[in-house]
Amino acid sequence: MKKIILIAAGLIIAAGGIVLGISLLTSDFDKGMKTYENKEYQSAVEFFAKACEEADMRGCSKLGLMYENAEGVTQDKQKAKELYTKACEGGDAFGCARLGRFYESAQGKEQDKQKAKELYAKACEGGDAFGCARLGTMYDTGENAKQDRAKAAEYFAKACEGGDAFGCGKLGNMYAWGESVRQDKQKAAALYTKACKKGDAEWCVLLGLMYRYGEGVEQDKNKATELFDKACESGNAEGCEWSKKLKETKAQE
Repeated sequence: MKKIILIAAGLIIAAGGIVLGISLLTSDFDKGMKTYENKEYQSAVEFFAKACEEADMRGCSKLGLMYENAEGVTQDKQKAKELYTKACEGGDAFGCARLGRFYESAQGKEQDKQKAKELYAKACEGGDAFGCARLGTMYDTGENAKQDRAKAAEYFAKACEGGDAFGCGKLGNMYAWGESVRQDKQKAAALYTKACKKGDAEWCVLLGLMYRYGEGVEQDKNKATELFDKACESGNAEGCEWSKKLKETKAQE
């Protein structure tokens, strides 16, 4: 009996050790992410600040985002820029992408689209989907870069693979119209579907139109209505308009 009790006690101690070990292995960045997801912003700020001090550049980036968006701290865009710069110089792709966005959108003397392009390229190389999407847009429109639609398609594809809805949708447009890629409406529909599932209403409308007219997918007016309604619920006026038109058409049939 004593032997059984000792074995049980040993197992409890071992289990406790595993739990303690996991706790010790949890980084300040991980703790920050957990509290951030729970909207415990003040705690998240503290954890991200610690992570940043410990040279975890991810913490610097997330702390910068919180300063930019006034989450748990007073908004301070200059502070955000400094943190993004530190993170990017330390090799964090997300920090480079956010810093690129800062230079692209900032007004007056802070605006520098060439620097933004360089930062987006660095971010994309590091695996940041947003950076790839923004770089793709620059090549697509010829803004601050020689227009190159084929290169734009490559960057949109990278962005889409990384989970960026805009990248998926823009690549979908290119396949829908055969712009620098062979026209493939089925592929366009698949890309719009991916973008729509990520909550981007614009692509839900375009997917709805494909179901409405049977382009790239089998015609399904009910599915089209669902997609238009989804876009409308997200505040997309075009989605509301198409939903209304389709419902009126059905009522007349």
